[in-house]
Amino acid sequence: MLPGTALTNGVRDIFRGDYMSGGAKMLEALLIAIFVAIGIGSGLVLGGRLFG
Repeated sequence: MLPGTALTNGVRDIFRGDYMSGGAKMLEALLIAIFVAIGIGSGLVLGGRLFG
């Protein structure tokens, strides 16, 4: 849910013909989602909840 705004704006920009800006915003949304997942996963591992 967190990168939803950046993803929506990226798709909107691409539909309007601004491919560079849309691609950059979609890449930003992807990076946000990846780093949120990494942060949650590392917190679970360090807290002992994932493999404990």
